[in-house]
Amino acid sequence: MSTHNNPPSDAELSKAPVLEDWSLIKVGGRQYRLSGFVRRAPAEIPETVVTSAAAEINFREGWVRTANTLYRLSF
Repeated sequence: MSTHNNPPSDAELSKAPVLEDWSLIKVGGRQYRLSGFVRRAPAEIPETVVTSAAAEINFREGWVRTANTLYRLSF
């Protein structure tokens, strides 16, 4: 897992779903997944997700990138 070698663009971040009430799950070695709630549209009921392994994460800027998805982190 990298800690921010490939930061997302502002355009990518604006389209990324927000992960709310998230927590880290250590899955072995230096691999982590996140679990939390994602609301894809303001009126939707949040769905519970467990991400695939985090490829890049930046807590200061509030985002995580998995193999398939970029998430903004809610604090």
